[in-house]
Amino acid sequence: MSETTIPLVFSKPAILRLARKAGVKSLCEDAYGAIDQLISQRVRELTHDSIEVVKVRGAKTVFSCDIAEALKIRGEIRAAGDQLPFNKAEVV
Repeated sequence: MSETTIPLVFSKPAILRLARKAGVKSLCEDAYGAIDQLISQRVRELTHDSIEVVKVRGAKTVFSCDIAEALKIRGEIRAAGDQLPFNKAEVV
């Protein structure tokens, strides 16, 4: 039987760029799939929580403050005004 591979959600170059920003020099082939799964799961969870925050607010558009509130609810930042892991200018 041939082994099927699950396609990556994030491209290998994108994963490598993120890893390099974190100080990684190189990645083995198996690491891409593992990192892709972790990032994908994290994005799904944070998106779901952010959407719930938006619903409570009675809006339809997700803003960075909604993501910050979702992180606050998850206990990952102390307050919505804390430094986010991204800059407003970077959010598209």
